Amino acid sequence: MTKEKILVVGATGYIGSRLVLILLERGYEVRVTYRKLDKVKEKIWYRHPNLEMVYADVYDQLTIIKACDNISVVYYLVHSMNPDNKDFARWDRIAVRNIAIATLKNSVERIIYLGGLGSNTDKISKHLYSRSQVGKLLQGGKVPTTVLQAAMIIGSGSVSFEMLRYLVDRLPVMITPKWVDTLNQPIAISNVIEYLMGCLINEKTIGKTFDIGGPDILNYKQLINIYAEEANLLKRLIITLPMNDPRKSAAYLISRVIPMDSSLIHPLIESLRNEVICEENEISKYIPEILISAREAIRRTNAESKQAILHNSMQLQGWIPPIEWSHLGDPEWSGGSQYYDRRVAIVVGNIDKLWEAIESIGGTKGWYHGNRLWKLRGIIDQLVGGPGIRRGRDNPNKLKQGAILDCWRVRRLLPNKELLLSAEMKLPGHATLKFTIKPLNHQRILVEQVACFVPHGLWGVLYWRFIIPFHTYIFHGMIEGLIKEAGAKIIYGPKVLKKHVKI
Repeated sequence: MTKEKILVVGATGYIGSRLVLILLERGYEVRVTYRKLDKVKEKIWYRHPNLEMVYADVYDQLTIIKACDNISVVYYLVHSMNPDNKDFARWDRIAVRNIAIATLKNSVERIIYLGGLGSNTDKISKHLYSRSQVGKLLQGGKVPTTVLQAAMIIGSGSVSFEMLRYLVDRLPVMITPKWVDTLNQPIAISNVIEYLMGCLINEKTIGKTFDIGGPDILNYKQLINIYAEEANLLKRLIITLPMNDPRKSAAYLISRVIPMDSSLIHPLIESLRNEVICEENEISKYIPEILISAREAIRRTNAESKQAILHNSMQLQGWIPPIEWSHLGDPEWSGGSQYYDRRVAIVVGNIDKLWEAIESIGGTKGWYHGNRLWKLRGIIDQLVGGPGIRRGRDNPNKLKQGAILDCWRVRRLLPNKELLLSAEMKLPGHATLKFTIKPLNHQRILVEQVACFVPHGLWGVLYWRFIIPFHTYIFHGMIEGLIKEAGAKIIYGPKVLKKHVKI
């Protein structure tokens, strides 16, 4: 049996990018739409042989008609709630009308749509109402449509989950409206993807609407406490107000804490007053799925933070991370707070000598710059129970995987390419330091030095911001000293790229 050709509209979004990955892994021919090609090029699956890319804008009927040509099934995963569309409900209706016309003109067999849970009451938020209306408009058309309705999706990159993560990470004390007691039924991202895949495989789901949720029904206060426990944070003090924030002051304050656009935050905050739990479980009759608990889903997602820079580096070389983690091309806020100091230089020199300088760093040779500050940092670390920098190194010139290097440990060693160190000093978070060298052309070599810090709670955020001036001094001098040690000539840089933000 030949597999159907699938169109994913919204392929660069959180759900869409992960769905495309699974579809391709399971042998489907996939076409994706894009408005900005650069966003597609960032994705892991960009060069897959079974992938086809077409320009299409859901607000431009002619382009979406062309995109639906010779397609059997359309996954519609677009929601107009973004910084460019203030009146997202109106734009949702325009997009749905164009999809309905395009799929009908091209004799598309069916549509699969992921919407949101929420009872249709007078008090439903604009965000939930719009998502509900999209499903109804699609099912009111002539192309059979399957609608899945979900509440909070747990995974790195999910806007609602990232809001929870940032709030708990950064606020030891929370004064919240009474919506903190509202019930919801979160679901793990892996369960969502399997339900979307199941609807493609099982034709008995065509034309039906299903509520999908995990095994737990929790209020937001319980979710906050579970997240804090899984992140090894102190229990958060939550003071609940007896009203639901009619002046939207909570949304304003939250937007000051969370590094997302307020046009994403405000509609979601408004939706928190609405109970979002499954009213039926009909989908289990058609798609048997082992549901992951909220705690386990959070645990799997949080496993990413300790390996942030390692897994980012490996993704660039083709490694595919777990579906719960952030992926290349996700927004910068995906995966929680990750701070970077990234410096690059282009040099003319000998790549072997550059590698020798990198591999012999630390120990009696020092760190090429600010050695007194390194010693002071080591003394402070010893005073709080850490190893300091007294451990030195076993071999003055050579390193191996797992070797001790002062207050660091070698996590990844690729001779003449990359050295990745993880900090073992006492820190309010996880720190790594990476050196990379890459030959260019005309005897030029790219030298890159990246310090990464994943903060643990509010103290971690404050720690990073406090030491930024020291890092600016130390890390700039370090990369210059390393290049000088190798006898290379700098022809560009060292230049800071995306300073102090996630890359």
